[in-house]
Amino acid sequence: MTIKYALLGVLSYSPRSGYAIYKSFFEPFRPKLSEVYRTLNKMVKEDLVDFDRVIQKKTPNKNVYHLTEAGRKALDKWVKEPLKFKPDRDWFLVQLWFSDELTSKEVINNIRAYSNQIEWQVQWYDTWGKKLIPKLAKMSHKPQAILNYKLTAEYGSYMK
Repeated sequence: MTIKYALLGVLSYSPRSGYAIYKSFFEPFRPKLSEVYRTLNKMVKEDLVDFDRVIQKKTPNKNVYHLTEAGRKALDKWVKEPLKFKPDRDWFLVQLWFSDELTSKEVINNIRAYSNQIEWQVQWYDTWGKKLIPKLAKMSHKPQAILNYKLTAEYGSYMK
């Protein structure tokens, strides 16, 4: 995945400056600040986002980015398409690469353990997600967004 869709997703919530977009991400998903700005510049050229220049007196001026209609359509299309499994910066694959000193049984055990973590995510979403939606609906007009954020945070804690 490119960072482009992550930036479109953040901007779908509200217009933000490049730095505010950067701060919207939590580790381990936070891109480099330079990557955020480089991608925003490309997205402006692609007419996926536009910006308003905000003049400030006590701090440097800033650009506040927002989605264009084309950007909203691109994000909607992307989130509807199931992604092919292609881990990005997945440390499991690095571990697997250097597992040549292990027995086949040990390698299979590691693969199963990793697979179990992925299956745990599916089960968590299917059980806890269904229980949390009514509670989250009272807290937000977008309870699904909160639920997805919590699941992402849980997954992120496994990646460390």
